[in-house]
Amino acid sequence: MRQFKGLREAIPGKKGRYVGQGSYDFVIREVKITGRADNFFCAELGIIACDDAVDDQGQPFKVGDVATYMINLAGKYPDMALGDVKAFMLGLDPDLDMDQIESSAAELVGPGQPAKGVGIHCRAITKPQRDNPDRGFTFCDWSPAARSFYVEHAEAIKAALK
Repeated sequence: MRQFKGLREAIPGKKGRYVGQGSYDFVIREVKITGRADNFFCAELGIIACDDAVDDQGQPFKVGDVATYMINLAGKYPDMALGDVKAFMLGLDPDLDMDQIESSAAELVGPGQPAKGVGIHCRAITKPQRDNPDRGFTFCDWSPAARSFYVEHAEAIKAALK
């Protein structure tokens, strides 16, 4: 069953590694809505190139790792969450038709997975929370991958999509 793909490599008790500070070139593996109440927008991203990149716990990322970008759509700031989804979508397609953005978002997370295999660049900055300086949030600046990305990283992209 597809739900158990990757079970052999899974580490018990290990959660996803979330995008933290750094510069990344990703290939999209999957974009979905998840959670008990379908309240999380989640992108699973294969790392094709990175510079000074760490996960949300400060552990270094390396080429070949998988990073998770997750947005709580039902959290304290739903308008900000939707803005983050929109920024991600514009990073995939800066010419996205704003009149169709809601249907485009539904298609993006749907079974067809139109973004699978698409490259995207991210520059992420982690900032401390005002009310809890020991915790931070990560701001991601998304942009399309350079045209040369697909040629320069063809083998790494194939490996990341397995």
